[in-house]
Amino acid sequence: MTLQQVADAHYQAQQQIVRATAEEVQSLWAELAAASVIKQWMDLLAQVVTLLTGGQMKAARLAMPYLRATTREQGSTTRLSKVVDPRAFAGRAADGRDLSALLMQPALRTARLVAQGADDQEALKSGLASLVRIVATEIPDAGRTAVGAGIVANRRFTTYIRMLKLPSCGRCIVLAGRQYAWSEGFERHPDCDCYHLPVVHDGTGALPGETPKQVFEGLTREQQDQAFGKAAAEAIRSGGDISRIVNARRAGAVYTAGGREFTHAGTKGRRQREARPTPEQIMRDNADDRVAAIEQLARYGYIL
Repeated sequence: MTLQQVADAHYQAQQQIVRATAEEVQSLWAELAAASVIKQWMDLLAQVVTLLTGGQMKAARLAMPYLRATTREQGSTTRLSKVVDPRAFAGRAADGRDLSALLMQPALRTARLVAQGADDQEALKSGLASLVRIVATEIPDAGRTAVGAGIVANRRFTTYIRMLKLPSCGRCIVLAGRQYAWSEGFERHPDCDCYHLPVVHDGTGALPGETPKQVFEGLTREQQDQAFGKAAAEAIRSGGDISRIVNARRAGAVYTAGGREFTHAGTKGRRQREARPTPEQIMRDNADDRVAAIEQLARYGYIL
């Protein structure tokens, strides 16, 4: 396999988990009546939390096979010394919230729409869209954060490349192919499906990845307008700088999953209420000290 094929296979495996989990939660949502949506959903909530937690765990388990495969395809034979613990990336939302609280949002949204006079079916459809979006965000986030922790923990990786999976929005396209230090967090927004491509320092293979300009030029005019908005896309087609145009339009809009300083998920598989730094926060705190970063990832249960 090529390095790109390894990355594509990892992405597809993750998306299969998302689709399977989404189908299961949709079947539960289909049992609801708009008039009693909150009570019925609360009765099903523990089951839904279990499904989403399981999806997060499966996505996080893909991290180490993916990291090992990327090292092989880059020509490195060195064994990865640190292993991420999938349990540390499941059971909580990426921003540290309890999954039960997060998963109540679709039911609350539906009830609010009904109270405002919306049609029952339209209200339920809106709630379902919110539920599917949660699944499509939280499962990849667990997988990405596990990969990110594995990159930090293993010194073989010095950087990573941000990879797109088209169609993508303008704020993701502007980051296409950018190479980041091991200590830099992975910025993403809800529904984002970009991913890491770890880079080993002694690799010999060619690295895939396109620049934002190459990605833009590979899109149809309609796709360009959809990703950036008609006015911005026309400005880029006229020679405008993609980064400056996107930043001007979306200043401060990039959502960082796990952006809170701490999470309450337990360590070493034990669920505790004790706060601990997120992997991203550990990277920020120890950007100049990889030894300390690895020690803290182990201390807080992210790696074994």
